[in-house]
Amino acid sequence: MTVQEGMWDLDTFLRKRRDLQLSPIHQIGELSVFQFQRYRWLQSVGGSFQSLMDLEDPSRPLLPSTQTLLAALIFNPTPQRILNLGLGGGTHERFINTHLPAAICTSVESDTNVLTVARQYFHLPKGWPVVVENAADLIRHSNQNYDLIFCDIFEGWRHPDCLYDEDFYRHCHRSLSPRGAMAINLVPGSEKDMLKVLQAVRSAFSHTILTDIPSNQNIVVYALRQPPPPDQELERRSFAVRSLGLNLELLLQRMVRLPST
Repeated sequence: MTVQEGMWDLDTFLRKRRDLQLSPIHQIGELSVFQFQRYRWLQSVGGSFQSLMDLEDPSRPLLPSTQTLLAALIFNPTPQRILNLGLGGGTHERFINTHLPAAICTSVESDTNVLTVARQYFHLPKGWPVVVENAADLIRHSNQNYDLIFCDIFEGWRHPDCLYDEDFYRHCHRSLSPRGAMAINLVPGSEKDMLKVLQAVRSAFSHTILTDIPSNQNIVVYALRQPPPPDQELERRSFAVRSLGLNLELLLQRMVRLPST
């Protein structure tokens, strides 16, 4: 399909995005904002996605990594308090604002340029609370209990040091409610790198589940305070969240439950 033949669907866009010769509509620091047809995205140096938004349906999560992080809802379908570590283009915030309006969500972002772009170009809900702070510092001093913690933080292409730090996960575990769950987006550089992160996670969480993302290098880790429900119950919950725009059937098939510690 070419531009002249009509609008690109999401699969076509994701497959052919790198072939587009576009100038950014905005640049700040190492961040660039691009737009093509109904899609607007935030890109860092090197061409990696930080966020993707459908201008005609802004609350719809588009990137597989974002959808997989939000799948943590099957472990706690009715969260009252949510912590989002890593704002990006505000995808989680738009989703929560639309589909979970009763939930109280706190977003954390250390880069003020990211916050500026999210507000100006990515429909960050007006008045949305964003704490400008390092994620590890905030969770270390947190006295709140959260039902869900989303963690999607990077330094360029690498994981920040806190994702290898056992204390970071102990603080996250302490900050979760009894039925709470944490979802961590990773792009491990090697098997050794992945094992190092997992070792730190499992030092604090007895119950962990891995999900890889086909055609991506991403792996999402779900870290739970309680044992996960049986597969049949997770399947039932996956149907329940379809109304939120999340199709989790294939994701459930890729989940790997690690032995409890």
